Amino acid sequence: MSASISRRERIRKRAKKIKSLIEMLDDVRAGFYSDLDKIEDLFKELKLKDAPYRPSSVLKSAKAILQLPQKSPEYPRLKKLGRFATYLLFIGLAGLVIATFVLILNLSYYIYLAIITAVLVVINISYFTKVYISQKIVKIYSERENEFEHHGETIKTMIEYLLLKYRDEVRKLGLDPRHVNLKLRHSDYKGLIVKEKPGFFSAKYTLTYSR
Repeated sequence: MSASISRRERIRKRAKKIKSLIEMLDDVRAGFYSDLDKIEDLFKELKLKDAPYRPSSVLKSAKAILQLPQKSPEYPRLKKLGRFATYLLFIGLAGLVIATFVLILNLSYYIYLAIITAVLVVINISYFTKVYISQKIVKIYSERENEFEHHGETIKTMIEYLLLKYRDEVRKLGLDPRHVNLKLRHSDYKGLIVKEKPGFFSAKYTLTYSR
């Protein structure tokens, strides 16, 4: 009995690692930051001997995609703006804490109102600054579309391979892959169908296996 539980737990952990690797590579393929060291560690732990590419080749493509914005002359300014937006966000969060204490201590309502107003202004500036940066990054990627798609194709092929591996592990657990959801930024992977498109609260597709 314990041996059976142990085997099931090993399968569950392996499936979880494969899913994490799929999600991280999908983020990179869309140009979003992902921890490349963590990706490398997952490749080492999974020991994927029949993969279509060596992990080093996939990591090389991932690194190339993430470094594309750095080739733009606008990148230093965008980096400074990113730090500024993060700084404003922390100020806003600190303001919320202060406003909460003002309310708990039953101090002046006008002070509370002034702090909350300032917090909303600061957080909105931070949000729209990040939106502006994202739009600029998208533009940079579009200007280097050929290079972006070349490296993205390598990552896509690896993800489709990992999706097959993940489906195998899910079946070993006695689950129906058609009832397993994946949250990804792309919907063009073989064997997956769209259950839900990105919306206001999520920038990702909800996908599942077609069979």
